[in-house]
Amino acid sequence: MQHQLRKIFICAVLAVCTVSALSGQNVLSSIHHEQKSSERPWFEFEPVQSVWGAVAINSHTSYEPYVFSFQGLYHLEMQHLALTAGLQFAKECIQLSNETVWYPVQFETMRAGLGTSVNLFFDSVYAFELNLLPGAYMEWRPCSWFLFSMHVNYLFKTRAVYSVVEDIGMLNNHSAAIGFRCAFYVPGGFTMYLAGDADELFRYMILGIPTFTAGIAYNVDRLSFAVELNVRYIDFFTLSATFEGVEARALVGCRL
Repeated sequence: MQHQLRKIFICAVLAVCTVSALSGQNVLSSIHHEQKSSERPWFEFEPVQSVWGAVAINSHTSYEPYVFSFQGLYHLEMQHLALTAGLQFAKECIQLSNETVWYPVQFETMRAGLGTSVNLFFDSVYAFELNLLPGAYMEWRPCSWFLFSMHVNYLFKTRAVYSVVEDIGMLNNHSAAIGFRCAFYVPGGFTMYLAGDADELFRYMILGIPTFTAGIAYNVDRLSFAVELNVRYIDFFTLSATFEGVEARALVGCRL
C-alpha cells in the first residue's frame, strides 16, 4: 500500500512540475533583459523564449553524489511573467526544477510579484526529495546597464530515505530562501553577473548554506554563451563557517 502511495505521490509531483515552471531570477532571466532605449520603460518587451544546454562539474566535496551533470533548460520572459524549467541528469540521480513568477506590480524601472518553485530530486540509491518554495520577487533596473533582483521564499523540504522510510516516514524541514543578483550589461553583447543565494537551479539547502556566483555571458544574434562559478559554504553566518566546494557551469542557449 505504501509503495502504491509513493508512486501516486511521485506522479502527482511530476504533473505539478510540468504545468508550473524554476527560478525567474537566474542567469537566463538576466540575459534576456537586453538594453532598451531610454524612450521606453525597461520592462516593456515582447515575449522571448529560449532553450539551453549546460554541463556542470563540481569539486565533489559537497553532498552531491556526482561530479558531472548535464542540464536542459527552457526559459520564457514576458513583461508580467517569467518561467524557467530545467531537467538535470547526473550519476544515480535526476532532478526536475521549475518555477513561475508573476509580476502584477509594474513601474518604469521596477517590477514585483509572487512566484512558486518546485524541485524534485530522485536518487536511485539513497533518497527522494521534494522542495516547494512560494515567495516574493522583485527586479529593479535604474539604468540601461544595471539590473538588481532579489527574492524571499518559504522553503518546505521533505525527503524519503529509502533505508528508513518504512519505519519513520518522510523527513520534513521548514526553512527560508533569500537571494539577490546584480547583472551588468556591457557594450558588445556581454552580460556580467554576481549573485548570492540560498539555493541554485538544482540545489536546495536550508538557510545558512549559501552559494555565491560570478559569471559572464555573451549574446550574438540568437545565440547566447555563458560560464559561471558557484562557491558554496556551510553555516556561513556563524563562527563555524566552512567552505563546502565549488561548481563550474557552461551554458549555450538559442532564442526561438
